Amino acid sequence: MSGRFVHIVPLIALTACSEAQKSAPQETATTALATASNSAATSGSAKVAAPLASATSGSSASLEQARETEAKERKEVVDAFQNLAASANPLTGDGMTTGSDGVGGPHLKKLPEVRMGALSVDGHLAPEVVQRVVRQNFGRLRVCYDHGLKANAKLEAVLWASFTIQHDGSVTDVKWKGSTPNADFMNCLTQAFERMSFPAPESGVVEVKCPTAFTPGRDGSSPSKLGGTNLSDVRPNDVKAALEKDGCTDVVRKEIASGVTSRTVFTATKNGHRFTVTFVGSNDPPLPVDALSNLADVGVVKLEGGFVLAIQCEGDPDKSAARALLDALIVTS
Repeated sequence: MSGRFVHIVPLIALTACSEAQKSAPQETATTALATASNSAATSGSAKVAAPLASATSGSSASLEQARETEAKERKEVVDAFQNLAASANPLTGDGMTTGSDGVGGPHLKKLPEVRMGALSVDGHLAPEVVQRVVRQNFGRLRVCYDHGLKANAKLEAVLWASFTIQHDGSVTDVKWKGSTPNADFMNCLTQAFERMSFPAPESGVVEVKCPTAFTPGRDGSSPSKLGGTNLSDVRPNDVKAALEKDGCTDVVRKEIASGVTSRTVFTATKNGHRFTVTFVGSNDPPLPVDALSNLADVGVVKLEGGFVLAIQCEGDPDKSAARALLDALIVTS
């Protein structure tokens, strides 16, 4: 089909993994974990279905015995899954683990993650073709983040990538907008896009934009805190209390819902500056990457696991006031 495409398509989220830490024992645990996860419902159900089926036509005593057997079998499946999960490495992409961060008891440890939002395509190349090529090369971005995490375990970024697909399908003019944490990381990302090869457009060139979020995850050890509360446990009331404790006045809270996602937005005043603070909790539905990128474009953003705290300040072009408030609110161990 010919014609000029201006389209937006959704992309994917992948966890970042450390190549250096992919040992054989971890791969074994990963395989077993995946097997337990995928077959827990089917295997567990199959093991308990037979006694229940045979008991339905028998006595009430037989039915009760079958129910006890069902409960026992299900517990065995759950216990096996939890034991396998506990043996997986929380930061290598090898699985999820359970543990305690000192507040709130056991929880699932979040893996580092690379998420890409809606892909914008402007030109004579089908959007699904562009999406497919980017999807096939997404591992390159994951490798960049993996190396970045080795140098800085707390590396985080929310970026807009834009690039041009030339007449021969090659990529040029890779540019980034948003937070740029360090030169090596950004150079790696740029090279990852430059190495992509697309089918030749029907005519002209194609302009592509895609927002990307790099989140360091949470391993449960020495977590960052807001107002004395681990970021994984922060709730809207904690954010309001922290703002007021830091000297902010006229703090107003508003809940904003959009589709399946929601966020809490605060407005506050400090030292003559007017701030807008956006919060999403670790257990809330994740904010779309497009929205994260927009927040990073106009302010500063703190990401950890599913936790998001974004701060924007009016009349603060270099974001220094917003950064100062964020640094005052978030204490990193």
